[in-house]
Amino acid sequence: MNESDVENLMSWAHTNICTDGSHFSGHPRGWGSFPRFFGRYAPRLGLSIEETIRKMSSLGAENVGIGQRGRIETGYYADLVLLDPDSFMDNATFEQPEVGSSGVINVWVNGELVFADGQTTGRFPGRIVDRAGFDN
Repeated sequence: MNESDVENLMSWAHTNICTDGSHFSGHPRGWGSFPRFFGRYAPRLGLSIEETIRKMSSLGAENVGIGQRGRIETGYYADLVLLDPDSFMDNATFEQPEVGSSGVINVWVNGELVFADGQTTGRFPGRIVDRAGFDN
């Protein structure tokens, strides 16, 4: 892949941002796919913060038919990231694939705080979700 191909794909209105990376894979995308898009690609493409977040959240849920995810709305699961938009950027590399991203303040999964003050809280309220959006 070359950079112009990646940017062309990311600029398409129907492209949502996702990853097949895992923090166990040894690949930097397991730790930095979303911050990389937010901090590097979205500004190059001239995307607003709102459109950037939509591509990383509700658009993906809509594209694959996952219900009650990707929006801040009554009846939806509360998966939220509080970030500093000026410093939200990936830091993981192939040499150091498990380096966390900058600019993450807090993270909530299913309404429970799972990351604060630069540390995980030890809580794991996430669940595997199938295409219909039902918890397994």
